[in-house]
Amino acid sequence: MRVKPKAHARTATVAASLALGSAGLYFGVAYLTQPLYDTNDLAWRYTYAAPRLDQADHVALPVRSARGEDPLLAHVGAVTRPAAAAPLGRQTPQPAQPAGSSSDSGSRGLSPFCRPELVAGAATSERVLVSKGETTGATHPTQHSPLSPWGLLVLARLVPLLSHLEEAATAYDIDAGFLLQVLLNESYLDPLAVGPTGDLGLAQLTSDALTLLRSVSAEEGSALWNEQLFAGDFSVYDPEFSLCAGAAKLAWASSQPFGDDEEVAYALYINPLHGATGGRVADTHLEPVAAMVELQPLVELLASTVVAYRADPATVSADERALLDIATTVAAGELDVQAAYTAAAQLVAALAIDDREFYRVIAQRLYDTELAGVAVTWPPGTTSQALP
Repeated sequence: MRVKPKAHARTATVAASLALGSAGLYFGVAYLTQPLYDTNDLAWRYTYAAPRLDQADHVALPVRSARGEDPLLAHVGAVTRPAAAAPLGRQTPQPAQPAGSSSDSGSRGLSPFCRPELVAGAATSERVLVSKGETTGATHPTQHSPLSPWGLLVLARLVPLLSHLEEAATAYDIDAGFLLQVLLNESYLDPLAVGPTGDLGLAQLTSDALTLLRSVSAEEGSALWNEQLFAGDFSVYDPEFSLCAGAAKLAWASSQPFGDDEEVAYALYINPLHGATGGRVADTHLEPVAAMVELQPLVELLASTVVAYRADPATVSADERALLDIATTVAAGELDVQAAYTAAAQLVAALAIDDREFYRVIAQRLYDTELAGVAVTWPPGTTSQALP
């Protein structure tokens, strides 16, 4: 039996229509759903298509300061940071500028790992801890309410880190309050924290996180370009390294599609591959994200205390003022983080804050020193009292 030519033509037309329809449907779906997969694909490339950085090689205790050992830091004036660009092809080129130029951030130059003038996408002004109420006019420094004993405990843990935290936020152009909120949820500001899945330190770093961060830190054109973060040896327990790495990871998460939503950004901070999809937090990450959100009132109280102190130290309580004097001294470069922890430990003992064991462990494990028997002499005028 022979098929008429018109039948062949009809068959070809139908086949072509079906093929074109299928192709159109495929590419249409791919176009519409691409944002759902971009973040995961990019994170996979940075993490698994790059040389592995093993967390186990960077867990040294006690930590040693990297200050003065980084050749980049010895020649700050000679370093030119590259043009900054947002990830994922959203390019926003900027002219290269010498470090220390007037458009650089107001860096205090504290960190050996993320000095703002050496990070490509650093903020042009300092990203300090700010009360949200203050920025909207709802809160005035003179209306500050003294912190509870729990608030004082957290403030004491914060003051050795505050200046470095703000510098890290400046280096990576993120909100300092959001960074604090994330770190509180990750570790409650314990540099020696060990998470349930082997995440370590203040920022709860893993091998995957370190590999991703090294990849983006070395990527030319990235706003996160920062050769100093992995320029030398480091320990994930070092508060100075962990603050910078945590800020870098949060900045990366915030730069991803839908990352301007803090809940999505934090979910991607926890798990860059599967934390969020298409602007929706994964079901497996709803609980830690909710816990982070619940810390907002605490962060606001801490921020309002810092704002009030900086506006007029007389407006905060004597205990708060004594603690924040430590942060001021660190910002001035007169105390390093280790010395600031010692000063905070002395005040915690003097003020009978129920957290003295925390500082003893920090001294012993993190810095290989002893606090027992050290006389309390901070701040000047404090009644001398030995740590029990």
